Amino acid sequence: LKQQKDSDAVSTVSSAFFDAFRSTRKPEAARLESLAVNSNHRMAKLQAVMNSSGPVIPCGSCVKIRPWIPPSSHPENQSFVRLCGGQGWIPRIIHGAQYSVDIKQPDVRHGSFWFRVQPASGVKVRIGPSSRSPAIKSDNEYFQFECGEYLRASEVLTIHGHADIENVEDMDHPSESFAKLYRNKGGVSVDESNFGSLISLTSPGEWVHVHCNGHLHLEECVNPPGIERHPDGWRFEVVTESGVQIRRGPSFTAPESSGLLQQCAIVLINEKVTASGDALTWLRLKDGRGWIHNTSKGGDCMVKSCTNKGKDQRDGSVNKLISRLGLR
Repeated sequence: LKQQKDSDAVSTVSSAFFDAFRSTRKPEAARLESLAVNSNHRMAKLQAVMNSSGPVIPCGSCVKIRPWIPPSSHPENQSFVRLCGGQGWIPRIIHGAQYSVDIKQPDVRHGSFWFRVQPASGVKVRIGPSSRSPAIKSDNEYFQFECGEYLRASEVLTIHGHADIENVEDMDHPSESFAKLYRNKGGVSVDESNFGSLISLTSPGEWVHVHCNGHLHLEECVNPPGIERHPDGWRFEVVTESGVQIRRGPSFTAPESSGLLQQCAIVLINEKVTASGDALTWLRLKDGRGWIHNTSKGGDCMVKSCTNKGKDQRDGSVNKLISRLGLR
């Protein structure tokens, strides 16, 4: 169990959760002759008009294209550009509407990166690296990371000189960054040499905003957190007289959830998260109500583990009953 396996799963759901309700897609690195698909709904409309069932590159993806010479006199009504490697064409302009924009060469990092969610409202997970890209939804609920939660990424994409949000013209140096969630597919490593292929561009991917024009959504961790999970749950008892407030995320910045655990309350915990070098541990309630902390900010004990004690009591009772019944 524990650290190695758990770190592969991130601090939320597994890849199977995403595969159950979403199509496949994934972006790549780009060079100077690149475009960012900036209108996902327009791409969908174009695909419907063309009656095509081919692959769709998600909104925000950076793609490398063949050089072209745009017209200098009259406005374009329709324009396409060819992907490098002879993989097909994507639209720049259709009936005067822009589908993709020129960008500078983005910064792309591949590897294993840990981030912690900063906004109190949390961050949504999207199918592409853009705030315009649709957020992932299941059963009419958006999937998101709550404030304080940790996530692991395998790719970090940073675009300079362009930010895919409204009212960026006031920014002197617009930029934004997205992180692609790590997926553990049986230990298969990512082949960076294949990022230019159409298959890699449209393969599964989930993206979270890192920062945009100075606003920080995710803080990168120097060291990974300590994460433990238990499918059945550990038993913890509240020991402080004032009780423990439940929060939506593992952070004192996260909003308070409904409910206060009173003294002597016993709860099941299915996840423990400890920041590197921190003595305080956050505990996720198995019933889904939120998170609690094991100590106060000052170090006072708030809850204590009673798993072993409860197990010993149950085992003792069972042994007494077996002995009385003469079963051993």
